[in-house]
Amino acid sequence: MDAEVLQAQRRAGGDPLSAQAVERLARGWGALRGTLGSEMTPETQLEGITHTIQLAVAPVFLLSSIGMMLSVLANRLGRIVDRARHLEEKFDAAQPGAEAVLRELAPLSRRARLVHAALTFGTGAALLVCLLIALAFLGYLLNVKLGWLVAVLFILAMAALVLSLLFFLQEVFIAIRTLEFGLPAQLSDGKK
Repeated sequence: MDAEVLQAQRRAGGDPLSAQAVERLARGWGALRGTLGSEMTPETQLEGITHTIQLAVAPVFLLSSIGMMLSVLANRLGRIVDRARHLEEKFDAAQPGAEAVLRELAPLSRRARLVHAALTFGTGAALLVCLLIALAFLGYLLNVKLGWLVAVLFILAMAALVLSLLFFLQEVFIAIRTLEFGLPAQLSDGKK
């Protein structure tokens, strides 16, 4: 095919120098095509993208579980806010039960702050996992080694997730401590 291009150029009255340039370009392109073809066959490309997808599946499951946890945290925060609003509507400093309302509002405020912190760190973990997945694919597509960056993002995501779970656990402890079910004092302490 390269000789045919050269002959067509000469027949058209083209300059032999430009015909040689065309021939060199054609040879270079053929060599480049041969190199790319030998290194990246369709099977090799398919294996590479399949491996990348397999590596991205585990973080996707992690992202799904973080999403579920964020949903639980958002629901808990909503319940805390609803209860606090109900108590604030009921609050009247002149009423005899005002002190009990204030005693219940203080732990609710602390619980809301803890759930907010858990949501913040959980969302941070989810964002880091998303970046991790995107970098895994970019590394494959651009043929760049980003393993160290992916590892750092994974460690940061796990640290954020651990912090989120610790804040959530602390909020649960406070909720359990303030739980009474409206039972008489003797029964709520475990005495019969």
